[in-house]
Amino acid sequence: MTLTVKLSEIVEALDSATEELAYYLDKRTGEIILVTDEDMQAAEDDELISEYPDWQRESILKAREVLRDPDHFLQLPDQFDIHEYQIMEDFCIQFEDRDIGQELHRLIKGS
Repeated sequence: MTLTVKLSEIVEALDSATEELAYYLDKRTGEIILVTDEDMQAAEDDELISEYPDWQRESILKAREVLRDPDHFLQLPDQFDIHEYQIMEDFCIQFEDRDIGQELHRLIKGS
């Protein structure tokens, strides 16, 4: 079965991820879900969901699902997992034309 995921949703999640916000890809549905630290803590503590406002309950339920079935979810990288310079350097090294790749690598050095 092929899973369809909207690239724009992935990009938006990558741009929005912080220390307090984590995004997960549901590998079964292609849905991107947001789980806050507070929601994850409530899910881990197995707190009564009725103690939370209506708007937060769905997110806590999703956090519980992530904890219960981790194989069905892929956590998207946050700002600490993405290293832009390393991506550029890897691109230069793997460039098909070695001379151009080395020149690109020289040009980004120290940038």
